[in-house]
Amino acid sequence: MKKKLFAFAIFMALSLSLSACGSSAVAKTEAPVAEPQVTETVGTPVEDNGQNSPVTDSTDYSGVYQETNSGRGEMHISGSPDHYDISVDWSFNPGENTTWTFSGTFDSDGVLNFSDCFKVTTAYYENGEVQDATTEYSWATGSLSTDGNGGFVWSIPQDSSISGSIFR
Repeated sequence: MKKKLFAFAIFMALSLSLSACGSSAVAKTEAPVAEPQVTETVGTPVEDNGQNSPVTDSTDYSGVYQETNSGRGEMHISGSPDHYDISVDWSFNPGENTTWTFSGTFDSDGVLNFSDCFKVTTAYYENGEVQDATTEYSWATGSLSTDGNGGFVWSIPQDSSISGSIFR
């Protein structure tokens, strides 16, 4: 019973977040591509006595990024340099959408390693209503790395179909 409730909760959350992804006559507007913003911290350096938290990247990566190869993927990054929530929506065909969600913090090398990735595939009827939502996997590991050109390279070893995708 708990599994059914958990699956239903995930299904409802995804249904609400993907409600605009159904087939309709409404024209899709392209979201502006976000430029990373660097914030500076001014102050006296703190001596590292082993009790400080790991060094993190202070760049604000929040924004919407498009997958550069097929153009079917869109990455949404929200949060702050302390913690980001990331979702990737990918439309493999008109009646199906896949969403990956994960979170983490970029380190000083511009790499966010994660171990909490969920992949949910949602199928739609022609009228845009949800036909089925299936959790493909949960708690997958991977990384999201800055590429030095204002974009990201996304890697999930468990999912070779999208590993190495670039978003800008």
